[in-house]
Amino acid sequence: MNRLTNRKPPKRAFAAVFTIAEGYEHCIESDLYGVRQAAEARDIFCYRCPFGLLEIVAPVFRAEQIIGYIMVGQGVMSEQMQDQKIIDRLLSLYPDIRHPEKYRNCLSSIPHLTQQQLDSFIVMLKIITGYVESNELLLFPPKTIGQLTKNYIQKNYANKITLDELSM
Repeated sequence: MNRLTNRKPPKRAFAAVFTIAEGYEHCIESDLYGVRQAAEARDIFCYRCPFGLLEIVAPVFRAEQIIGYIMVGQGVMSEQMQDQKIIDRLLSLYPDIRHPEKYRNCLSSIPHLTQQQLDSFIVMLKIITGYVESNELLLFPPKTIGQLTKNYIQKNYANKITLDELSM
């Protein structure tokens, strides 16, 4: 149980870090930082968690007021030696880690993104956020966002869909 949120740590690819005494608290603090930055910018904010993993937060608006956030993570940029940099950072924060290989194994299951893929993902996130806002899904969620997304894809799979159509 987390002392900040009274929730159990989520099941995430890099969840092994939550077994470290302060690891989960570091993640929550990082997410709160991301939310504050997105709120201040009033736009999608992309950042790295304390360990170097990529995280993205998008504010959701209604009548110019932020009513919630869509948070996306975890990712790793496909930079040279990035996995090793993340392990090195983890070991510098927590020198008592006994089995760094379990963290290496976790990293292999996290999507590795090029800058072009990240840029494309941010465009998609803007479209998704716009859809959530225009349909007021955070106010009256008839189904989960995942269910609605799946339904939309199934319904429109055979149709030609352009970014212009999705942004309307």
